[in-house]
Amino acid sequence: MKSYAQAISSAIAPISSAPKKKGDYVAIKVNPKAYEERLKLCSYSLIGRVVLSKGEEPWKILALKEKLQSIWKLNSQWRLISLGRGFFQILLNSEEDKAQVWGIGSLHLKPGILRLQPWTQNFNPNTQRTTNAQIWVRFYDLPWEFWHPQILSDMARGVGIPLKFDRATLEGDYGHFARMLIDVDLSKPLPDSIMIEVFGDTVFISDDSFLVVDYCFYLRCRLLFFNTSSSPESSFLAVDYCFCLR
Repeated sequence: MKSYAQAISSAIAPISSAPKKKGDYVAIKVNPKAYEERLKLCSYSLIGRVVLSKGEEPWKILALKEKLQSIWKLNSQWRLISLGRGFFQILLNSEEDKAQVWGIGSLHLKPGILRLQPWTQNFNPNTQRTTNAQIWVRFYDLPWEFWHPQILSDMARGVGIPLKFDRATLEGDYGHFARMLIDVDLSKPLPDSIMIEVFGDTVFISDDSFLVVDYCFYLRCRLLFFNTSSSPESSFLAVDYCFCLR
């Protein structure tokens, strides 16, 4: 029977390319066959990042995988690999599984939000820039009969990930605008209109220019956020606050 040290040492591969000194660096030439094997494992990968609010308990990886499996309902085996800084590599087994997970999109996990992005070679979590912010968004000119939590949540998903309503919106006694906290990816363009379809009819809520991109320098995070360029009365959306995520 092999000892632990013997078992570990047996995994050491023979030399395929000796290290060389190049200036101040030690240069290692990667074995092409070995690298191709790893790339093949990553063929159907996605990158996920779990972002927690202050005070929320981090997920344990087994509990997180169980939670995601209960949502994704994948029929084949898959792996969830922690990369640090809240990033995970999601190793899937087929293009169908990848399309299924990608189609579901970002998730409000409670606690935290899982955001998905394509996997790329040489991915490094330490070089990733956060482009999301949690902002209070007002929906103006919205007929009161649409003020149902399900309808409002679906509308908010056209902007980002809905997190919560304010009390006045839930009670529906103040019908000037509906207000929701939404997690928004500011690296992607937002819609300049929302089309609501109901019983074959269509209601448009739109404005030619409702948001302007600005920079937030709070704590030097330099996150993008949106502020209104026109008065609330002429906008279908308006942003109240920017909550920086670092």
